[in-house]
Amino acid sequence: FEAILTAPDAQLKNFDADGNPIFGAPEPGQTHFDDIRLIHEGIKDFCRDVAEIFGDVLLCVPIDKIFIDAWVRAFVHDTKIVATDLREIFTLDDEYCNTFHGNALDFYMNGLDRQES
Repeated sequence: FEAILTAPDAQLKNFDADGNPIFGAPEPGQTHFDDIRLIHEGIKDFCRDVAEIFGDVLLCVPIDKIFIDAWVRAFVHDTKIVATDLREIFTLDDEYCNTFHGNALDFYMNGLDRQES
């Protein structure tokens, strides 16, 4: 979910002499900032709606890791939840940590396939 929860700027490289941030070129997934902003607005609207409906009861709901994992699996596997043209938003090219380059959904699916076999 790093691709969606990313800040609306490219990777911070350094600061100039005046203390202003200098950003690198956007990574592949970061070229979709306008789409990501819309997704952020949708997330905020959803959270507001849920909070209005359920109020403080939400604070008492236990977090079920098995349920969350099942939800994430459904999200990744179901081709109708994330439209084909939006899947590229999940492309990561982590230059800062140099740990992952590719589509996060494909990475997660490949990990699930290895776990299930």
